[in-house]
Amino acid sequence: MKTFLILASATLCLVACNDPGEPAGPALTPVPQTSASSAETPLPEASDEAIVDEVCGAVTFEGFCGVSFGMTGSEARDAFEGEALELGIINEADPIDTACYFLNEPSKDRRYSFMVEDDTVQSVYVRDPAVLTSDRAHVGMTRDQLVAVYPDARMAPNKYTEFENLIVDGEDGAKIVFEFLSDDTAYIFRTGIKPGIDYVEGCS
Repeated sequence: MKTFLILASATLCLVACNDPGEPAGPALTPVPQTSASSAETPLPEASDEAIVDEVCGAVTFEGFCGVSFGMTGSEARDAFEGEALELGIINEADPIDTACYFLNEPSKDRRYSFMVEDDTVQSVYVRDPAVLTSDRAHVGMTRDQLVAVYPDARMAPNKYTEFENLIVDGEDGAKIVFEFLSDDTAYIFRTGIKPGIDYVEGCS
């Protein structure tokens, strides 16, 4: 298993990484949300940053913010419509591995990150409730709310917790995967294509 990767850095260094979406990881802090108990509960209001992400549009099965799944890492950095993406590293002492790495949104909160394996963008991990899917689903919604949005979604075990993932299937193996906290609130989701979307530890 490769070292957990999530801290952003401008240093041009590529390393192997673990899933920034797993709750067991040391660097990721789930976004606090008010607990909701049913699909009728009003959605959390978007933050001011939602205005910025309107430029990027919604996360889709094809990509996000100008980046399409299947692009090379270089193409993704050129195509990204937000502030320049940063290469993800944990520390400069780690061995360089160009086989798999993350391109992180540059804020200290790392609101979203693209996973690149074998120089192909495989998925995007989203932690910010202001970033919406094309069906207006987002971090901070309860499982019941998400099922109301995606009635055909299925549940699948989470490798590290007792809280099942909610999976929305797209075409050709594309998926959206929501992960949950103990109060059944989604704290992160990822969207992407095979094989990377099925990795439970980011690059593995």
